[in-house]
Amino acid sequence: ALGGDAAETGRQTLVSWLGGEPLLWPGLVPVSRHFRENFGLRLSMTTNAGRLGAPGLAEFVAEHFDEVTFSLDSVDPGQHDRMRGGLGNGQAVRHGIASLVRLRANRPGPTIRINTILMRDTMDRFDSLCELAADWEVDEVSFNPLGGRDRPAFFPAHQLDAASFARFRDRLPALRDRLAARGLTIVGDER
Repeated sequence: ALGGDAAETGRQTLVSWLGGEPLLWPGLVPVSRHFRENFGLRLSMTTNAGRLGAPGLAEFVAEHFDEVTFSLDSVDPGQHDRMRGGLGNGQAVRHGIASLVRLRANRPGPTIRINTILMRDTMDRFDSLCELAADWEVDEVSFNPLGGRDRPAFFPAHQLDAASFARFRDRLPALRDRLAARGLTIVGDER
């Protein structure tokens, strides 16, 4: 249906793998290859990069995917690991990004994005995260506020407060301009 819709309408269709960790799904490579090669579908994923170092996987992703979004919530890998509950995850993201940047140096490759969750404890370091993303040659940074449904015990201590969010909103336009000059797009608009 997706391939037929894309062919019929002339619109490109993007299939995005997310939720849990797509790189753990054994069907990711064969299904993605089938979607890309047989139906011309564009591919995207959101990952914690934990398995991107598996033999040949980064190469497959660089060749077949149009977008790869890495979840990263802190410039400090240890803080990221504590917030995400996964030891070594912050370093895995760094290595995954470096692998894809290296692979696309000699050929077209995916747009590389970092998505971060805005929380009380990370909000004031968003600028540093964006600067780091630019240093790593990431193309885009996206963000969303911490939700509480999946971790109700975590949410109250980390949720955004109005004052922090107001400071963030006020500095965002200048930060966008400064990082655009370095080739990094902060996704979103004034809403």
